[in-house]
Parts: sequence; structure tokens; C-alpha cells
Amino acid sequence: MTVLLSIDVEASGPAPMHGDMISFAAVIIEEGLSRTFDSGNMRPESEHYWPEAYAAIGMTREEHLAAPYSIRQRILDFADWLEGMREPRRRFIMVSDNPGFDFQWMNFELLNHTNQQLLGHSARRIGDVWSGLRKKPLETATWKRYRITPHDHTPLNDAMGNAEAWLEMWRQHG
Repeated sequence: MTVLLSIDVEASGPAPMHGDMISFAAVIIEEGLSRTFDSGNMRPESEHYWPEAYAAIGMTREEHLAAPYSIRQRILDFADWLEGMREPRRRFIMVSDNPGFDFQWMNFELLNHTNQQLLGHSARRIGDVWSGLRKKPLETATWKRYRITPHDHTPLNDAMGNAEAWLEMWRQHG
């Protein structure tokens, strides 16, 4: 059985080793969208960051330094949350608006703190799935109109909106 997770990440840089994960959230893509995980803000572990990354999400370095959680603590909590859903042959697949960004952070931190690739080896880009369903290879953004929850760089809101859009894609295309 496959479990699709809509995941969104905010970070203080473009890639691991060039910043830190600030926060992430996951929503199981299923009717009701009631199973969620929200990391909250996590303290940075490195001195590297890009000021423009903070500006994009309306946060300061000082606010990031004052975050209540460690990355390790919340990654291990997330791994436990996933484990609570584990069944034989159950596979988790991550979907994201931008898996090139979100998946690299999740995979890096999961490997770093659990030594496992709990989300597999790749993720699905919502825009690519949408364009394939519509048979329009260049139409990769119109799916965003199906988000109900506003996209505001709060990971749980962004993951929820993407999950809402994914469910609408299923309704339209079976």
C-alpha cells in the first residue's frame, strides 16, 4: 500500500550545508486531510545561511536562533509519526510543489538523524503530475487554483493547500 504525503519545507538556505531547515510539515493525502505533522520552528545547526531565504518567509536570523526545537528532535518525532503508520509493504511517497528543494532537505535530515530514507529515493512534483493528467506538458502551475488553504510559507498551510489540490486532481481524473 502506498501513502502519499504532501510535504513542505522552509530553510535558511538553498540546500543542506548552505543553511538549515527551519521547519517542515506533512499531510497524508486522503479524504479529510486529518493526519498531519508540523515540526514548528527548529534551531539552526550551522553558521551558514542566506539572508534572502529569511526575507522570503518573513523571518529573521534572530528568530530562527530562538526556535524552540532542535532539528534532530523533530526529525525523530517525524520518524516516529511515520512508524506509527507503518504496515507490511507500506511505502511512503512524498509529493511537493518543489521536490527539488523540499525532498533534498527531508532526505538529508532523515539520513542524518535516522540513517534511513524513510520517504524513498525520490518525490513527485505536483505540477508534472498535473501536466501529465491534462496531456499539456507546459501546463504545470494551473493546479494551484485548487488550493483552498492560502500558500503563505507556513509549512503546514502550504502542505495542506497542496494536498487539497492533489485531492481535486484525483476527483477530476480518477
